[in-house]
Amino acid sequence: MRTGFVSIVAIMLAVSSGSAQPPGNPRLGVYFDEAGQDVGGYYSSPLSVVHFYLFARNLEQVGAARFLLEMDPQMFVCADSLSLPPSKVSGSPETGVRIDFDPVLVADDTGIVLLGEGDFFVFAYGLTLTVGVRPHPDDDDVLIDAADGAGWVPATGMTGWLTFRLPVEALRWGEVKALYR
Repeated sequence: MRTGFVSIVAIMLAVSSGSAQPPGNPRLGVYFDEAGQDVGGYYSSPLSVVHFYLFARNLEQVGAARFLLEMDPQMFVCADSLSLPPSKVSGSPETGVRIDFDPVLVADDTGIVLLGEGDFFVFAYGLTLTVGVRPHPDDDDVLIDAADGAGWVPATGMTGWLTFRLPVEALRWGEVKALYR
């Protein structure tokens, strides 16, 4: 009886200590919702504007980021739409950018940090388009300064996509039957 109790306590301690481990590999990605959960977005016309969010995940804070946005040629970032916290920006998202945040950005309780948001202009019809966070041309990895004294740490660049959503015309059943009379 006592051995079983000690085993259960040992397992509970192991499980609880696992939750106190540092989060996984830092990730940087483009998302299409304010919560930073949806990597898939939609466009519905040959000329569309799609809002996006740039999130870092699995971090407690972010002091800076170095990356490049690799996009299909049918889309680009509208520079006038970019909204960033107070920061110093060098370069552009399409050719390689470094963003230094002042003050340091702090994550929410889930380890997600909003680095900025903006709009994509999309010139396509019926295609699935991708946008990926890739390493800055001067680096081998996507880099994030976790502002914890460790300096630049490598992060996984995430890929998102935009799919074409056909507008659907709403008809009542009687209207559909009338089409075939």
